[in-house]
Amino acid sequence: MGKGGFNYYVDKHAVERFRKLSCAQKLRWLEEVHKFLGLALPPESRRIMDALRKGENIKKISQQRDWKTS
Repeated sequence: MGKGGFNYYVDKHAVERFRKLSCAQKLRWLEEVHKFLGLALPPESRRIMDALRKGENIKKISQQRDWKTS
C-alpha cells in the first residue's frame, strides 16, 4: 500500500454477498454508513479518519485535541 490509508480484512462470504447487491442497493448501503458515521463518530475520530483518507500523519492529528482530559 502507498502512503496513508489503512488495511482491514473482509471475509470472502461478505464480499460475495455485497457483490450480489444491485448498484442501487450498494449506493443506499454506502449512504447509510456515511450518515451513521457522521452521527456516531466523536469529532477526534472523524478528524483521524479524514486524515487517514488524505494520507496525513495521524499522530499530529491526535495531538491536536480540542477537548481536555481530566
